[in-house]
Amino acid sequence: MTTGFSIPYRFGITVPIITSPRESHSMSDTQSSETTMPAGALRLVFSGILICLFLSTLDQTIVATGLYRIIGDIGQQSGGLGEASWIITAYLLASIASTPLYGKISDIYGRKPVYLFSIAVFTLGSVLCGFAQDLPQLIALRALQGIGAGGLQSLAFVIVGDVVAPRERARYQTLFFAVFTVGGIAGPLIGGAFVDAGTILGAEGWRWIFFANIPFSAGALALIGLFMRLPKPGVKHKIDFVGAVLSVAGVVSLLLVTAWGGREYAWGSATILGLASAGVVLLAVFVWWERRTPEPILPPHLFRNSIFTVSSALALIMGVTSTGVLAFLALYLEGARDTSPTAAGLGLLPLMLGLLFSSFFSARLIARTGRYRLYPIIGFAVSGIGMLLLSQLDENTSDVLRALYLAVVGVGMGFGVQVLTVAVQNSVERKDMGVATAANPFFRAMGGSFGTALFGAILTSTLISTLTDSLHGRPLPGGEPLSSIPSVTQVHTWPTATQDAFKHALSEGWSQVCLVAAGFLAAGFILSFFLKEVELAGAPAPKPQQQRENTAAEA
Repeated sequence: MTTGFSIPYRFGITVPIITSPRESHSMSDTQSSETTMPAGALRLVFSGILICLFLSTLDQTIVATGLYRIIGDIGQQSGGLGEASWIITAYLLASIASTPLYGKISDIYGRKPVYLFSIAVFTLGSVLCGFAQDLPQLIALRALQGIGAGGLQSLAFVIVGDVVAPRERARYQTLFFAVFTVGGIAGPLIGGAFVDAGTILGAEGWRWIFFANIPFSAGALALIGLFMRLPKPGVKHKIDFVGAVLSVAGVVSLLLVTAWGGREYAWGSATILGLASAGVVLLAVFVWWERRTPEPILPPHLFRNSIFTVSSALALIMGVTSTGVLAFLALYLEGARDTSPTAAGLGLLPLMLGLLFSSFFSARLIARTGRYRLYPIIGFAVSGIGMLLLSQLDENTSDVLRALYLAVVGVGMGFGVQVLTVAVQNSVERKDMGVATAANPFFRAMGGSFGTALFGAILTSTLISTLTDSLHGRPLPGGEPLSSIPSVTQVHTWPTATQDAFKHALSEGWSQVCLVAAGFLAAGFILSFFLKEVELAGAPAPKPQQQRENTAAEA
């Protein structure tokens, strides 16, 4: 029972704050933490965290609309669009690879200094990206920015685990996912606005994609630096540098396979096979090393915790299906439905609204009951049904039906998206809180990278085979071979009959992607029954009337 004070926050959320180690418990009595942050300070810190999450999510997508302008300004002597895509890829690779390291390092040195470090790195990267003079320089600096972003995203969940009672964490994390949603949708829109502005204060508009981060990240740095009060770790540990190098090298190798396979290099090429082999070997050595070192980056004993293991597997599946499918939804909308890029981005709104509704709803129920196991079961079932519905979309499906099907998928995602982190935090010891919490977004991101590669291969192969049958083996207009997905602009120059054949083929590819995704979700549905439930500590948030009565009684 939590006997500390409560913090009222926006959106009708009232969160009991853990104030003593004996006031909250889970499988381990070390789950709880002490905090000296008063209510007002926590609001300011939480606002700073939300700003950081928004910026790190925004920068995943904001650059996409500026690629062509960036190539025109600083990329003409480089590899063109093929190399420019690394402006996005470098950021994602660095953020994913650094995520598990932040969790462990924060367990050693404390959350506050490590989180401040990640903000500083992200801010420095933003400044330097804005001044980049050529494409290789910008790519390297985007990787630096991504290293900072890895900490901004993963440590936000860890910090909530430190100061908020277990059954109330879902409510805070729902706001995190709301920020992820807004950032993901707003990125291309804001990026396009900066690019279209031409020149701002003497600098090219695309440079303000990066400069705009500076005042907000500096403000977040000040809020967290001044008001965050968390206990320092009581035991000194050492960083496992060997494990860190092995894990980063192995993860980056496998991520390069998903980034290059079928695009830069054929799947059976020596480069892809070599990277895949190197990644597997490096991660195998990493596992061997972690079992023997006294201070592992990812403690092997966590995988003996069934809640951690099942949650990690479910996060991986969720990443495969959500990130992988959404990566190609815009392609389907632009290529098969002739929507503009902006309209394609807004086409995600039904899914996002469904996700927010169900995540807020489930968070309130979790806070009230302390139970969480039912929600991923519901989530994977509803998402699977929604994905089967999405597989029925074609080039002629009405916008209303498409929006309805996307909303069903979003509702399913919302039921499961936050529960996994809450379950893990409630099942591990205090000393493992950072690394265990960071593992969840890491596995989800790895799943997303794998899903993007897998579904890209499925979409491309289905499109090519269907279009080949429709054209009876004839080449595309202009004599181009049927070997890849052409640009939407290029398709619009084709004869009407060929355009119609392409739209139908792209719809068929989209349907196959959704069917395979539904299979993954079915596997997640079955696996979610194996997620054990340990009642979350902390009393339900009192109602406003009850709060007033308690305050009057205390007076």
